[in-house]
Amino acid sequence: MHLKRWLTAIVALPLLIVLIRYGGEPAFAMLVVVVSLLGLWEYYAMVLPAGQDIFRWTGLIAGFLLLSVLYLYGVQAASAVIAILFIGISIVLLLRFGKEDSISDILARLIFGVIYIPFLLAHLILIRNQDNGIAWTFFALFVVFALDTGAYYAGTYAGKHKLYPAVSPKKTWEGAAGGLLGALFVGSLFKTLFFTELAWLHLIVLTMCMGILGGLGDLVESMIKRSMNIKDSGRLLPGHGGILDRIDALLFVAPIVYYYKVWLIS
Repeated sequence: MHLKRWLTAIVALPLLIVLIRYGGEPAFAMLVVVVSLLGLWEYYAMVLPAGQDIFRWTGLIAGFLLLSVLYLYGVQAASAVIAILFIGISIVLLLRFGKEDSISDILARLIFGVIYIPFLLAHLILIRNQDNGIAWTFFALFVVFALDTGAYYAGTYAGKHKLYPAVSPKKTWEGAAGGLLGALFVGSLFKTLFFTELAWLHLIVLTMCMGILGGLGDLVESMIKRSMNIKDSGRLLPGHGGILDRIDALLFVAPIVYYYKVWLIS
């Protein structure tokens, strides 16, 4: 398992770095779209009834439209497009009424999926399009990598006290602490190398928020999988599981990085 995790990282990480650094805004936005839709596909496979592809495709189309509008017009367009998508999804479900016993559950799961994955992950596109966006994008990604890696190894080798056994029996307080320390270490490197004008207080507060929210994002995905009696969201990434297993913390981290930068730093 350890070998598979590192082999996957060794293959994927250089490609990600090259794309972010040299691919330009459209290429990065396309990457976010692809990752979002793959994650959304995995989520709908877990929570929607089998054999009902119309619901899955409705959610995927809604997610693609949301990502496209956010890329083209920014976060200011989010409320309008979410309202339109909600009405559109409701109409599709209205046409299916009487054929499904749990139509209200399906509606909730469709809407939750669109907000949970495409909308939250779209904040990476918004970060990339900001001033010094490349460095801030790397900052968000590498802090999350450090958070996940630190939590994994600290929990594996030193974990004794369960963090939230009802949701994730393997997660421990020691793992959470190791992840937070890893995030702070990487955040400090970025402060020293790239964000020299950023106050240390901002760096520490932001990185702590990222660590806490990243851990919560991990727990939320674990809660969804546990409620569905599923171990991994998919098998696309050897040693990691599915796409959603890899981005669960990032989903909660990307918005805080964007809004903290826009509201408190810029």
